[in-house]
Amino acid sequence: MPQFGDPDHDQRLKVLLKEFFESFFLCFFPTWATRFEFLEMD
Repeated sequence: MPQFGDPDHDQRLKVLLKEFFESFFLCFFPTWATRFEFLEMD
């Protein structure tokens, strides 16, 4: 159970995945990236 003042690592991971998921695949797995339809999320 998180205590007061502990960083929220789960939320940070979710933000990173949302922001960089497409870029990650395009950089490291370009042939796989063509299989996905990446959506713009605001």
